[in-house]
Amino acid sequence: MNNHYFEKLSKQGFSTITSALQQFVRHSYTLQFTTFFWCQGGEAIITIDGHRFRFMQGCIVICPKGSNITVHDITSDFSTRFLGVSEDIWLAARCSFSPEMIQTITCRPYKGMGTANEQAFISNIFKQVEIVEDELRHIKPESDYCRKNIILLANALLLYAQHAQESASNEQVKKDLGLEDKEKTFLLFRD
Repeated sequence: MNNHYFEKLSKQGFSTITSALQQFVRHSYTLQFTTFFWCQGGEAIITIDGHRFRFMQGCIVICPKGSNITVHDITSDFSTRFLGVSEDIWLAARCSFSPEMIQTITCRPYKGMGTANEQAFISNIFKQVEIVEDELRHIKPESDYCRKNIILLANALLLYAQHAQESASNEQVKKDLGLEDKEKTFLLFRD
């Protein structure tokens, strides 16, 4: 992250940047703003608040302000796009979620089903953030237009993480109950 990123965050309440997170490798860092990370390529081994994860292409991680992050190792092609938001934008974006759900979906990577549509959806959210950021040059500083749009985009990322978490939970329940094997057997004898 660079100073320009932090200046924009402080001034406009949000900022986005693409980075290989080199500055995090083998260094612990406490996030000053809530940050949405999206892995665009490669892989990294990361620790967030004491929990170690594999962060790979297509995954999204939402880390509230104050989260502690360390990147242990990255591949040469690792790249992440992230969106930092101010406290008021974070609180507004998460207001439709229960505290339990926010606790469930933050600080761990989610990939969803890994489909091209899901990846296009996330990519388009980050493109919209760039468009909103460009709009700031043409809008009066007291306008709430950009802030409201960023709240909606952050909310969309939260909804995606919730969907990915629920999908992963449903798949795990099927595996735990052996439903996949039973469904395959049923389909085999049905035909």
